[in-house]
Amino acid sequence: MTPEQSELVTLRARVRELEAAQRQLEIYAEDLRRTFAELRRQLGYMNELHRISTMIGSVLEPREVMARTLEGVGRLVENQGACIYLVAGDEAIRSACDGDESLLLPVRVPIKGSPLAPILTGGDQTAIPDDARSLIVAMRASGVVVGALHLIRTHGAPLVDDDRKLTELVAAEAAAAIHNARLYEQTQRLATTDALTNLSNHRFFRDALTLEIARASRLGYSLGLLMIDVDNFKRVNDTFGHPVGDEVLRSVAQVLSSNLRQTDLAARYGGEEFAIVLPGLGPRGVRAVGEKLRRAVKALKPLISEAGNAFQISISVGGVSASHPDLNAVELIRVADSALYAAKQRGRDAVCVADEDPSEDHPPPEMNRHEQTHSPAR
Repeated sequence: MTPEQSELVTLRARVRELEAAQRQLEIYAEDLRRTFAELRRQLGYMNELHRISTMIGSVLEPREVMARTLEGVGRLVENQGACIYLVAGDEAIRSACDGDESLLLPVRVPIKGSPLAPILTGGDQTAIPDDARSLIVAMRASGVVVGALHLIRTHGAPLVDDDRKLTELVAAEAAAAIHNARLYEQTQRLATTDALTNLSNHRFFRDALTLEIARASRLGYSLGLLMIDVDNFKRVNDTFGHPVGDEVLRSVAQVLSSNLRQTDLAARYGGEEFAIVLPGLGPRGVRAVGEKLRRAVKALKPLISEAGNAFQISISVGGVSASHPDLNAVELIRVADSALYAAKQRGRDAVCVADEDPSEDHPPPEMNRHEQTHSPAR
């Protein structure tokens, strides 16, 4: 082989090595492109998950949390129907949904024997089958399953395990947010509710009365107030005991709340005394409500002592109505309390309304629009 031929062979071998190196570099470049694309995709997911987490965690109302959860998961996992089921005893209740509701399970689903059972009873879904069109993941908070997130995809690519992982991450954020929202609602309720009667407490009544006065002054309508006292309540405690006295207070509170409009506010003022705020009612309307409540309490079943004596539960009611510029919380309470004292002076089991003819024991037939629509809250 001549030197020229030997050099040519060497060059050809070198070219083959360079071509092989080029192919290897192209493979590396393609791997890098795929890795970069995957990292960008994962970063996009992380950014979206952070956005969803911030969006969900910024509200303290459970329904708003669930609505934002479905909105967020829809951006991560394409679906044609999505819903959240919350555990309620032995049932799962569909509490929020997005998309085509006809694709989803019924609104109320018995947990036992339903497709939700493996998830809601603590089972873990580690993978989803090929060609899956339905995905259910658990929503856990503080180690407890509070519900499930259900997705349906009717067309396009089947759901895959990555979809499940993303859905589980969103479900975990949602479960924590719902748990926090419920704790907040419970704290608020405990702070504003009387534990014995489940009515608003004295503090909440004061704040609510101030707000109602401001609203009535601004909009130009009357505001009524009733002060109510359970007659001879000390005798109830002395004769029947304090547990029975507590039950009487609960019964009276139930009568009051079930005979008021949704716009009215009933509160335990203290001891055996109650207060009711009546937006939009004048003196006649206040009397009408007072008489209605007095009769409803009088209809309660009497207490029977060990000696066989009957004790009829009754209330005395004092009322007042005022409008701007005479609206003042301290004055309203003072006048209503004075009217309550007058009702007791008249023999108890009576209604007395300030600035009204004291001989008028029944509401007159003429009543304004607000008074005519005074019906029990539904």
